Amino acid sequence: LTPHIQTAGGLAHPDDTGRTPWDALLGEVARANDPERFVVLPGFEWQGPEGDHCVVMPEPGPLAAPASFGALADSVIARQALLSAHQIYLPSTFEHYTPALEAVEVTRDVKSTEEIGLDAIRKGLVPAFLGCSDTHGGALGATSITGVRARARTAEAILEAIRARRTWATNGERIVLDFSVDHLAPVPRVTVRGVGTAPIDVIEIYRNAELVARATGFPDTPEFEFVWEDEDLLHTECVAGPLVYHAKVIQTSLNKYAPSRRDLAIASPVAIELSAAQWEESYRRRGGIATLAPGAVLG
Repeated sequence: LTPHIQTAGGLAHPDDTGRTPWDALLGEVARANDPERFVVLPGFEWQGPEGDHCVVMPEPGPLAAPASFGALADSVIARQALLSAHQIYLPSTFEHYTPALEAVEVTRDVKSTEEIGLDAIRKGLVPAFLGCSDTHGGALGATSITGVRARARTAEAILEAIRARRTWATNGERIVLDFSVDHLAPVPRVTVRGVGTAPIDVIEIYRNAELVARATGFPDTPEFEFVWEDEDLLHTECVAGPLVYHAKVIQTSLNKYAPSRRDLAIASPVAIELSAAQWEESYRRRGGIATLAPGAVLG
């Protein structure tokens, strides 16, 4: 399995969002698009006190980059575009909630910006995780990339998959990652599997932005699969609100010039709500010790 670059975003920089550069960008997008083979989505970067953000549009159209973040969010919703937090010079604070913000970049170039994704989860968001570059040289796929499980190679299907959080981010290596949570099991069952470009060192599982499991000792092959049940919930009081899980996979470094580099992939979060029956089972397996949290309800 050799994943190839099959989609890209052509984004205008805030310094180059005048009419002439924008028209030039749309021309390049049109030339690069190859239906059902290679999809290029037009967009632009927006900067303001609320942080750097990227807007990705489903199709070419007039530039709409208003000065205020609120107006930007309204424009994104009206155009059915995608708004993502772009962590470069002005990090997002997530203090100004908008349903338009559907994604966060958790890898940039060859670095991890995962802490921004964790911060979004802590503040109640469940965004898609993306990998991005900040190159201005058009070196497509040379740095962080986003994996997308889309039903088709079209702009519509790709944006649909991102909104459904069927994505993962890598910091450069073309790691294929599949992540799922079985919320119908007696306790949540997490499955992490895929194919790397090197053997796997570590797989980490996070619940509500906190590390809850760390596995090592995987076979010396690029294929991996790890299944973990959240039995810690048997010792935890009933939680009000969703449980948000995500996973990170870290490979063995094969770069002899940078042996300390951590090649990784981070799966988008999955949010689940446990049923009353599951919490009752947890209650029973704890020996009937009731530990309901404020606001939590059984039944």
